[in-house]
Amino acid sequence: MNLSMLYKLADAVKGMSPEVETLSFTLHSTWMAASESFLEAFDKFKLFEVDLLEGKVTYNAALYSSIRNIEVSKLTYELGTQLTTPVEDILGLAYASGVAETGIAMTAGLVDKLRDDLSANRLALQVVGYATAYFERFVDPLIYKAFGMIDAGEVSPTTFKNIYAGIIHKIKSDNYWKILGSVFASRAFNFAILDVGYYSGYKQYEIVNPREGFTGSVCDWIIGRTFPIDKAIAIAYSLETSAPGGDKLIYPWPAGKDIIEAEKLTDEQFIDLGLIIPPFHPHCKSQIALLA
Repeated sequence: MNLSMLYKLADAVKGMSPEVETLSFTLHSTWMAASESFLEAFDKFKLFEVDLLEGKVTYNAALYSSIRNIEVSKLTYELGTQLTTPVEDILGLAYASGVAETGIAMTAGLVDKLRDDLSANRLALQVVGYATAYFERFVDPLIYKAFGMIDAGEVSPTTFKNIYAGIIHKIKSDNYWKILGSVFASRAFNFAILDVGYYSGYKQYEIVNPREGFTGSVCDWIIGRTFPIDKAIAIAYSLETSAPGGDKLIYPWPAGKDIIEAEKLTDEQFIDLGLIIPPFHPHCKSQIALLA
């Protein structure tokens, strides 16, 4: 990703409302497109399995098991490869939108610092990591379960096709990807504001939300609070470099009665929880505003 180009783009979008919601949708659409390619390749593999069930190919257990493992690993790897460049571009645009939102002039020195920071790149790698981890945890076991049923002679070609239909449904309909898109587009946008503020000498920021009125989320108790940028930068870096799922340890989202309890928390307690950088929940509209 060419960050110099993206910071020039930031000048072009300056003054516009942040398109984080649109970017999160684009990120989700990118996943859908990549999964389509995955499924096209998978369909060819499925035909081989059906040929096996119908006795059209000779079965060698050891060889066939090896082929299966290689093919599934290859498909998952290719999925990650297809996602990398478009995800970098989308999160780069979200980051550039955050830079523009600050209204701070892009000096050569500031651009160099932001380029070396690489927040958007680290976030893009995380999205790809989440994608492959999701497959390894939820999709691959379904595939291998189908393989085991085939080897045990427990399925017919028709049943096998139904199993694959279930796998495809899991890949394409899970709300997980919509949430992932929302979270990472918001992070790239808000981390950019933090980075610009930090490198420009700002010390504090405020949590704001363009929506008016009660949101029914933890945002109701965080909007209007101010926090130190250096604390947020440390939390942001931990989030950017955590393993998929590790952010839940650094950045626990309140739910249920914890949302009500959040009203009683002091600013210092929010900092201790790591709960000081949007998003604070799926599809969160809160954002950071730098304070002079």
